[in-house]
Amino acid sequence: MIIVSNSIYKIDKMSTYATYYGGNSWLIEMDKVKILIDPWFCGDLTFFNTELLLKGKKNDVIDFKFNEKIDLILITQGLEDHCHKETLSKLPCNTQTIASKSAGEILRGIGYKNVKVLIPDEKINFMSLTIQATAGAKVPFQENGYLISSKERKLYIEPHGYLDATIKDKKIDIIITPVVDAYLLFIFEIIRGAKSLNVLIDKFKPDVVLASTTGGDITFTGLVSRLITQRGSFPKLQNSINKATRLLNPKVNKRYDLTT
Repeated sequence: MIIVSNSIYKIDKMSTYATYYGGNSWLIEMDKVKILIDPWFCGDLTFFNTELLLKGKKNDVIDFKFNEKIDLILITQGLEDHCHKETLSKLPCNTQTIASKSAGEILRGIGYKNVKVLIPDEKINFMSLTIQATAGAKVPFQENGYLISSKERKLYIEPHGYLDATIKDKKIDIIITPVVDAYLLFIFEIIRGAKSLNVLIDKFKPDVVLASTTGGDITFTGLVSRLITQRGSFPKLQNSINKATRLLNPKVNKRYDLTT
């Protein structure tokens, strides 16, 4: 038994839990393996080291201790909202890390020692899990999604809603994906969550979908923030999806039991 956030959880080898930290950041616990995905826990977010273009500030207090034991860090993209240098610099740099090519270069640059770069369709066995990279968004370089598999269940994550068309139809129990679309200058699609959601559900028949990427209380400023628009909403999508799938709009710092 362990105590988390004043609640008691019984842990067994087959349990799966997800804790959301806003934006793209997650802690996934599968088969007792703790996986930290795209962590941004402290400091602000700037793109290309300039606040004039885009600056993000998390208004939520993130309930994560940097000395917590993490088995694996998983980075989907090299962009700052996925590969946040200030946060990563505070985590143990000897932690096993799997990353896209662009993120791998950044991680090695800040001192990470155990970095495995995967390109789409490559896979690696880690403890009791198999981690397979899938083709993600091109922003502008080819980035990654990931398919995480244990003997009992599978989880798929792609933070921009760009489905890898080469993945065969199969049962994937848990999907983490955005559920809104986002455009730059009303034309250039940068997130396709609403467009992809029903495609993902029809293809993979998930038990649960966790809304990601645009969640949490985050304030964006700068020139680029004025040029980005969103379309779609969680309530509208909740009413349109297959009722066999549970759609969750997760709260920051809450730990969700996804075992059943």
